[in-house]
Amino acid sequence: MKKIILLSLLLVGALCSGWSQETTNNNNNNNASHSRDWQKIAAMKKQYFQDSLKLDNKTAKDFWKAYDENCQQEKSIHEKFKAFKEKNNIKTNQGRVNVKKLDEKTAVAFMEAKKKMNADLTNLELTYFKKLKEVLPDDKLLEYYRLDKSFMKQMVAEKQKAGQKKKAKTKKMEPVQSQKRR
Repeated sequence: MKKIILLSLLLVGALCSGWSQETTNNNNNNNASHSRDWQKIAAMKKQYFQDSLKLDNKTAKDFWKAYDENCQQEKSIHEKFKAFKEKNNIKTNQGRVNVKKLDEKTAVAFMEAKKKMNADLTNLELTYFKKLKEVLPDDKLLEYYRLDKSFMKQMVAEKQKAGQKKKAKTKKMEPVQSQKRR
């Protein structure tokens, strides 16, 4: 189990360092790369749950059905928001929108769409929780959410670690200015 987690973390680290090297100039390549990275991470997460939860066959079948439906609906919500940004020519910089650079009408429309997306995601999470509550015993339900939080913490830590390594490399490569003696 520890080997699987360690290998997963190493793979995540490699993926995260790849993310930090992307530039906004190659949006098509970045989107494809980003999508592949998220697919790999989703597969790792699914394997992590499968190895950790140890569900019986019937429970596993019901759980994975609910899990896959939730992932698909969540993806759909995010794709709608992405389509809204593309339709309104809202540019991002590493996934972030600078609202200050938008005209007022577009900024308000963007904020409204983002609030709707967040509300849809919250409603989806509540629906998903109710489905999981029906298919998982309480101990497995609690374990699932603990594992989910643990996985996300590991992902964030790996991404931060990859970012710090990149900054350290950048600092080493900067020329050192000598001080003039008087």
